[in-house]
Amino acid sequence: MKKFTILLMLVIPCTAFAVLSDLNPPDWRTDPPPNSQTTFQGWSFSNPGNPAAPEQADNQFGASDVDISGGIWLQSYNGSEGVWRITQNGDFDIHIPNTSSNEPESRKEVWLQIIYADPAGSGFNIPIITNPLYYELTKISSQNISNNYLLDTYLIKFAPNPTEENIKILSIDSTMYVDEIVIDTICIPEPATIFILGLGSLIFIRKRN
Repeated sequence: MKKFTILLMLVIPCTAFAVLSDLNPPDWRTDPPPNSQTTFQGWSFSNPGNPAAPEQADNQFGASDVDISGGIWLQSYNGSEGVWRITQNGDFDIHIPNTSSNEPESRKEVWLQIIYADPAGSGFNIPIITNPLYYELTKISSQNISNNYLLDTYLIKFAPNPTEENIKILSIDSTMYVDEIVIDTICIPEPATIFILGLGSLIFIRKRN
């Protein structure tokens, strides 16, 4: 009887994208309020695709993307892999599909993290424009991380809750190098909706009993 030797080869895939740092996630990602809807999308810009799809995402409403203008993709810069060099006139135009729930008293919060290098030291608050217009934008924190990169975190609030949002991040006064963008959103329904949902749950529990 012929004997056959079967060789099993362990193939280790080459990671095609950089792992997200995601250093400052919002509390709601792991512990969202009752009856809320959340999305998550993160870009590490592992390739020069433009518009850029997120390397990691959890969005039940559709696919997010970033349209980059006035930029040059660099395979590496100052110790980071996959970086967009944006000139003074450049921007990132981010589209995020979201819930269809837009009751008058509803609201949405967007948690934005951006990792970038600012060699000229000219930036403090990065210009951010949204469509629809936000009613509040707060810079939560700014911290230095490795290789002179900065991590800025912003909280953007909308009311009523838009079904989608476009967030445009503009370059600061001089050239900036963007390594990562991570965006979380949470949709919080109007109080009446929360009451109705809670009442429905109560009725269901009583019927079961």
